[in-house]
This record gives sequence, C-alpha cells and structure tokens, in this order.
Amino acid sequence: MSEQTIQNGLFSIPVTFEKFTCRSLGATTIKDLVSRKEISGLTLKECEKIRARKPDAIIQNANREIVIFIEMKDPSKFTSSQLVEKAIWQELDVARRVKAKIYVVSDGDTFIWINPLTGELIADEKGNPITRQINPKCLTKEQCRNLAELIDDICFCIDGSNNQLLPKEFLDPTPLAQKTARILKNMSLSSAKNSLYTFVEFFTFKFLSDIGVLKGIYSFESIYQIHACQSRKTLSSSISPPCGKSFWSCFL
Repeated sequence: MSEQTIQNGLFSIPVTFEKFTCRSLGATTIKDLVSRKEISGLTLKECEKIRARKPDAIIQNANREIVIFIEMKDPSKFTSSQLVEKAIWQELDVARRVKAKIYVVSDGDTFIWINPLTGELIADEKGNPITRQINPKCLTKEQCRNLAELIDDICFCIDGSNNQLLPKEFLDPTPLAQKTARILKNMSLSSAKNSLYTFVEFFTFKFLSDIGVLKGIYSFESIYQIHACQSRKTLSSSISPPCGKSFWSCFL
C-alpha cells in the first residue's frame, strides 16, 4: 500500500474533532496555505526557508495554527530502527520551521510522536513513548474527545527541555479563593462590587491571553510590561497593591 493510499484512508477530507481540524494536503505546500490565509502564525517570508515542502497532513487548532505536523511513510520504510530514525529526521526540521507543537511520523499503523524542539520521543507520565493512533475518521465522539485532551496535555507539558507528560494534580482551590479575597479587600475602588467586576475583567483578560486569543501588543504580558514601567505615583492613584505587590503580578 502506497504512502498516498494510506494517507487518504486516514485523512482524505478535513475532519474536525473538538477544537482541532485534521487535513490531508496532498500536493499543497505550506506556502500555498499561508498565502491563502489557511494557516496562521507563519509569514510568507518564513515559508521561503521551508523550501515549499509538502506536509502529508496537519492538525490545526481553532486559530488555524499548526499543532501537529504529520509525515506519512510507506510501511517498507518502517521495517527497522535505522529506517524509522531516518524517516523521523527527514522532515523534523520542517516541523520545527512551521512551529508545530508535535511532530508525528507514521506508516498508517504505527504512530511515533516527537517533540520538534528536541527531536526526542514524547512519553506519557510513566515514561513510555506515546503511540496513540491519529485516525479521527474512525473514532467515536468520546474517542475524539480523548484524543483532543491528549493533544492539549502534550502541548501544555512539552518544551525545549521536557518530552514527557506531567502528572495531573488536583489542587484545593481554597488557598486561591482566600488569596483572591485578600486582593479584592485591598483594592481601593469605590465598592466591593466594583472590585469584583475589576477582578473578573482581569481574569478574563489573562485567560484570553493564555489561550492565544489576545496576542502581541494586546496580550497580558505586553500590557503588564507597560504597567510595570509606570511610576509608583501613577499606580498609587488608581490601585493600592496588597502587601507591596502589584495586583497584576498576582496573575503571573
């Protein structure tokens, strides 16, 4: 069975699962998609360095950013560890250049999940390599939800120094609630109601920034840097920081 036949069987049409969309691209290049504004997070200038490579399939988030770069291989190229390693390295640099969070190489049956930043296998909490199949066309709604959760968990955990899922901790929210109450109590606004409104606005602002809706000069971090440069005299006329700390810093 050829690479294209396997690819079509898995991803022949765009498949949406949860907030992700899986697309089989065929002869379409990254540059083509960027020029048609079907991919965000990349510029045409950046595409010049990618040498117009053609990804076999990609998974994008709601912002049209590439989350997973998928490279399909003929099963004959997966018959030895040497061939698998060669297949992995073939498009690893491209996965990095398109800013993919995850790089997957597959022959249709075996799926190898790789951290593009390190080139190492992505492991679960116990240290075992993740081999989850990506076949959203064949999954139930619950299975699609589980796959989306796995992708989210991996994107949250891995970076340039970590290739492994981190244990999920279920934290007691009481200390956070108490800290929030102290912040509101020390905010010198006109009333407790206005203080609560202000807190909700800050919280929503931080949330939208963290999930990538607000970016660049509109992000929380950018606004915080502007705030940090203001004089103490200006700050004291609007918000009185609790315990000598900036209200904004409590969200960092």
